[in-house]
Amino acid sequence: MGWVVWALVGCGPLREEVPLTRVCVNGGQWADPSSQTFAVGQPLRVYVSPPSGTCRPLCDEVISQECSLTREGTTFTVRGRVVVDVDCRGRTPPPACSAPGVFCETPPLEAGRYTFTSGTESVTIEVPSTVSNNGVCSSTF
Repeated sequence: MGWVVWALVGCGPLREEVPLTRVCVNGGQWADPSSQTFAVGQPLRVYVSPPSGTCRPLCDEVISQECSLTREGTTFTVRGRVVVDVDCRGRTPPPACSAPGVFCETPPLEAGRYTFTSGTESVTIEVPSTVSNNGVCSSTF
């Protein structure tokens, strides 16, 4: 009887917290991914994801996620948390992978220079300004 209980306990979900440190900021203009505008009086979208080069199997299932911003002057500290259920056990993961992350949104911002920090990574942007890509990130993926 003890063996059956042991087998059932060993088959339960394996949950892992995904480390999030890479931070990206964009103006929320999804219609044109070739440029982003950081406008005065508009909120910015902040995305925090795993560090560059970190990849999760596609069969991970996100079971909880949260994001928060703390502002001190012109510096925002981004705290993101993603927990996944690792459900690839017993089979080969697909060849593709994912980088689960979370979005936060700032309040409308006045003109200025802002720094967004997550763990050891940070990125600085100017409001107002326009960048010629899909946002500004602390590192490439």
